[in-house]
Amino acid sequence: MPLSDNASSRFAAWLQERSNAISDYERQAHYALYDNTNESEYRELMKKKALLLAAIAKDAASLMNSLPEQDRGRVQKTLKAFSHNAQTALNLNSVFYMSALLYPDDHQKGEPNTLQKLIASL
Repeated sequence: MPLSDNASSRFAAWLQERSNAISDYERQAHYALYDNTNESEYRELMKKKALLLAAIAKDAASLMNSLPEQDRGRVQKTLKAFSHNAQTALNLNSVFYMSALLYPDDHQKGEPNTLQKLIASL
């Protein structure tokens, strides 16, 4: 169900800001690894992406009430999954896992990631 009121629109905009930051980290990381062959910079950028995702459910908690009740549970569950997966990647210190966050195994280049799909569903 599309968001209609200002509070809900602000929530979607807040999520979009997070998505944009993640996309920026991914773009910078790709450049660091493939253009500069700087693996340590790549790892740092993937860690920043994972840290942002690890905090997304907690950071969104105060904004959840702005969502229509029928969307709240689904969005909260999805954000908690993002946070859990990111925290697991950080705990494992797995740059591969960090890079794969938000991308299912069957993801095709050019398709939206799971956070972008969540935003579009709002």
